[in-house]
Amino acid sequence: MRTLMLPMLLLLAACWVLPASGSIDGRKAAAGLLANASISGILSGIRDGRFTCEDLISEQLRRIDAYNASLAAFISVDKEAAMAAAKAKDSQGGLSGALHCVPVAVKDNADVKGVPTTSGAPALRTMTAASDSAVVARIRAAGGIVIGKANMAEMSDSGTSSVSTLGGVCANPWDKRRSCLGSSGGSGAAVAAGLAVLGVGTDTEGSVIGPCTASGLVCIRPTQNAQFEAMREGVYPAFQRQDLVGLMARSRGDYLTAHDAVYATESYSPDPEMVRLHNRAAERLAELGATIQRYRTNGTDLGAKLGVIFQATSTKPRCSNSCMKKSLNDYLRRYSATGPFRNASDLQRVFSGFPISYQEKLNFTISQPDDQVCGAAACDPYNIGRSNVTDIMRELLGDADVLAVPFTAKLPQLNSVQPGLADQISPALNPYTGWPSLAL
Repeated sequence: MRTLMLPMLLLLAACWVLPASGSIDGRKAAAGLLANASISGILSGIRDGRFTCEDLISEQLRRIDAYNASLAAFISVDKEAAMAAAKAKDSQGGLSGALHCVPVAVKDNADVKGVPTTSGAPALRTMTAASDSAVVARIRAAGGIVIGKANMAEMSDSGTSSVSTLGGVCANPWDKRRSCLGSSGGSGAAVAAGLAVLGVGTDTEGSVIGPCTASGLVCIRPTQNAQFEAMREGVYPAFQRQDLVGLMARSRGDYLTAHDAVYATESYSPDPEMVRLHNRAAERLAELGATIQRYRTNGTDLGAKLGVIFQATSTKPRCSNSCMKKSLNDYLRRYSATGPFRNASDLQRVFSGFPISYQEKLNFTISQPDDQVCGAAACDPYNIGRSNVTDIMRELLGDADVLAVPFTAKLPQLNSVQPGLADQISPALNPYTGWPSLAL
C-alpha cells in the first residue's frame, strides 16, 4: 500500500577485482542497461532472458570498479556476497519479488549482516552486524541485492558534504569538484552515477533530501509515524526523534516501486482525513496544469515566522543528548553477544577513532542517566517549538497541499570549501513538523 501522506513539503530540487561470469552476450546486455537502469528494465531483461541476475551483478561490480575511485561513493563492496546472491536467484528461477536482482547501495550506518557498520569512523570498523537492519531485511525480502555500504558524512555529522575517514571525500557525479551534500551523499552519488539502482539513506535534518537534490534523484523523507519509524531498527542513531530511513531512485517509477516494496504493511491503516487529502491532491495533479498560489502573510512578516522555526530548532541538541544514551544503548544491544561494544560507555575504548565533533557529543551522552527517555524535561522546549513550527506551517500552507521551496540557496559547494549553515534553507522545515517531503 502506498502511503504518501499530505500535507507534504516538496523540495525542488578502492578498487575491487571482479570475477568474469555469465554469458558474453548477457554481460553486454546488462552493461548497456546499467548506466541508466530502471527497475522495470531489469525485471523485463531477466524475464525475457536477455541477461541473468549473475550477468547484471557482475557488470554492476565492474562499473563500480571503473568509477568509484573518482567518486568515493562506497566505503566497502562485498562482491562475494553480491555474486552469491545473484547466482542463488538464477538457480531458483523466476522473479523473487518487486526488486528482483536490483543492486542497492546502503548507507554505512544501517546494519547489513556480516558487514561492519562504521558510519565512516575508524572507531567502528570492527563492529560487524549480526543481523540485517529492518530496511535491509525488507529489501532482501523483495528480491534486492545489497551491492555495498555507501560513504557518508562521518557519524552523520554534516549535511553540507559526505566526507569520512574511511570513505574519503564523496564527489558529485555531475561535477566532481562539488559536494554531493550529506549526510547520505554516498548513496545518492552511487545511484546518480549508475553504481547502484536504488539507494538507502537516513534523514534527520535533510540528509536524504539534500543529496537527492544535489544528484538529481527522486526521494521522500517519509511521514514521522510508527510505520516509518520502524524502519530505523538496526540504524546507528543520530537523533531518534527525527531519524527516518529514506529511499533514493533515479525516476518516479523506480521510487514508487521501491516505496511499495519496502514500506507497505498489511496492518497499516492511514487516517481517513489524510487519505482524503491525498486523493484530492492526486486529482489536482492529474489535471493538465497546477494552480500556483503565491503566499501572502496578511501583513505579517514571513521572515519573522520562519525565524520562529529556526529558533525552535535550536532546542534540539539538549533534547537529543538527553535521550541519545537510551537509543544508542538500544542499538548496541544488537551486538551484545558478538560485537565489541555492549553499551555507549564501551565506545570510550575507541574514543580517538571518532571525529572531534562526535567525541564531544559522546562525552555528554555517556554522562547522562542510563536509559533516560526522550520525554524528559530537557525535551519540553523542543516539543513546544515543534508544535509552534507545525502551526506556522499550516498557516503558511492555507488551502494549498504542497509547499515548494529550494533545498539550498546555492549550488552544492566545492568540496574544498566549508560552507555556512545559512546555505541550507529547507532542512528545518520538514523534520520539525513530521510531514513528508519529496525531492524531484
